[in-house]
Amino acid sequence: MGQKTVAVIGAGIGGLSAAARLADAGYRVHVFEKNPDPGGKARVLRGDGFRFDKGPSLMTMPFVFQDYFEELREDFEDYLRFERLNINCQYFFSDCTTLNAYADKELFSVEIANKTKDDEESVTRFFEHCQQLYDRTADTFLFNSPLQALKQVNTSNLSTLLHINALGIFTSLDKVNRNFFNDARTVQLFNRYATYNGSSPFHAPATFLIIPHVEFAFGAYNVIGGIYSIPDALSRLARKKGVSFHFKKEASKIIHEDHRIKGLRLQDGIFDCDLVVANSDVRNTYNVLLGDHNSPLGLLYNRKESSSSALVFYWGVKGDFDNLQIHNIFFSNDYHNEFKEIFRYKQCPRDPTVYINITSKYVKSDAPEQCENWFVMINAPYAAGQNWQDETQKTRRRILEKLRKTLDIDVEKRIIFESVWTPVDIERETGSCMGSLYGMASNSPTGAFLRQQNKSFLYRGLYFCGGTTHPGGGMPLALISGKIAADFVKRDAA
Repeated sequence: MGQKTVAVIGAGIGGLSAAARLADAGYRVHVFEKNPDPGGKARVLRGDGFRFDKGPSLMTMPFVFQDYFEELREDFEDYLRFERLNINCQYFFSDCTTLNAYADKELFSVEIANKTKDDEESVTRFFEHCQQLYDRTADTFLFNSPLQALKQVNTSNLSTLLHINALGIFTSLDKVNRNFFNDARTVQLFNRYATYNGSSPFHAPATFLIIPHVEFAFGAYNVIGGIYSIPDALSRLARKKGVSFHFKKEASKIIHEDHRIKGLRLQDGIFDCDLVVANSDVRNTYNVLLGDHNSPLGLLYNRKESSSSALVFYWGVKGDFDNLQIHNIFFSNDYHNEFKEIFRYKQCPRDPTVYINITSKYVKSDAPEQCENWFVMINAPYAAGQNWQDETQKTRRRILEKLRKTLDIDVEKRIIFESVWTPVDIERETGSCMGSLYGMASNSPTGAFLRQQNKSFLYRGLYFCGGTTHPGGGMPLALISGKIAADFVKRDAA
């Protein structure tokens, strides 16, 4: 093979995944990260004795991480420890119904039957449908490149392609959920899974019902030490494999000649390399790093609708709240209008669904004694010229009022630490185009299948990974994207 040099742009989960695998295969690997530490959106905020995971908060698909360490001949438990939740999430509805999403599907089915007009059999049939979708799509569209599937047709992916209509591509998530459930609350609960990739359940394809299957079949987990333990572990392993990290080093251009990768332009000079793995936002990669927004793919991605962003409040709250779980959702009264405001009107919802994650319930050191660390998030539009100071103030009032009505507590009087993360902040800190969390939205039948593939067919020596590429957003999928990208590199060298 020869000692080729690979430059990885970005030390997010995908970049770390690709870097260690390529170093293990004998490449000289250098990771360039504009921030002072690894993680991408999975970063840490500290203040006044509180610790917050700044971005991702829920861990699923643990086997993806276990397989990663096993592949690199390392003991997973030397790096990470996961703890399965008994209650994945607690849901609060606008009619004062409170419902626990038990990790045990039978208990969850009973809970839904007791709290809504739907019965246990409906829930069982629903999860059977979700599993069928997963079984039909995972191998072709999740764990591998669809392009490779088309090149190397086998029994598994041929069956997938022949049953394309059964994958829910041409039906919305909401419509399928309504086919299974009669109660609006149950529908709303399962509609929420469209937000896992920044989309609307009223437009996203029902293929995304693989997400509840993943969460309930494989479990939802706490990460001992917090989510940031994941990029910390991945970067430690990468260093062990020989990866060189360059923090506070931002790549401003990908240098190419006749569509062949030559290197990176950095603030202090040129870094020559044979290959580039871009763990950067796809649109920024085309528009800024490549300077190629007029290419067919650049034009396509710039026309596509962006995913939603987030507006996050980090509150250090005085008191212990036994009526809350680690993960909590306070639903809006009108879910349809909420997504209309986000995607059509590009404004924060007047009645937002509120997500609260409290890691101090299992990591006591995340908050001072008799206090809790509240990660409080709403789905928000991507940054499009809004007045975020005004949006933040209005949203803060709306959240506090919702919590006052639902919990009968004046939370504002208990806040002793506060920080905010807006879409503009997200764009500035992570390089996410317009602050969108997942790149392009999947608000169309083909949206999820038009994500950037992990190998460029326009630029020789350019590969892609991360949450804006195939197979999608979220830490497990980002880790998989790095594997697929690294596999392409090794396959091209063979």
